[in-house]
Amino acid sequence: MEKIKKDKTIKISPQISEHDLSYRIVQAKKFIDKGHKVKFEMAVHGRSRYTEMDYQLVLRNTLAMFKPINVWGKSHKYYFYTNKYNV
Repeated sequence: MEKIKKDKTIKISPQISEHDLSYRIVQAKKFIDKGHKVKFEMAVHGRSRYTEMDYQLVLRNTLAMFKPINVWGKSHKYYFYTNKYNV
């Protein structure tokens, strides 16, 4: 009997530290190696949507490490699915 692969969600924030982000990226790569799809979720709250560009940097840098299947966002939440990463 084959196990059903579930999607894994990894939440990141605009204020995430380098170490925390690198740890979550390692975890995402482990999930992908096991055959799971990974969904990254970033919530941007309050004024940081309009004043800080940190969330765009974090999102762009994270996207660069993976090959996204689907990227979408709303006014305060951004998501992307992936099942492959760049070596």
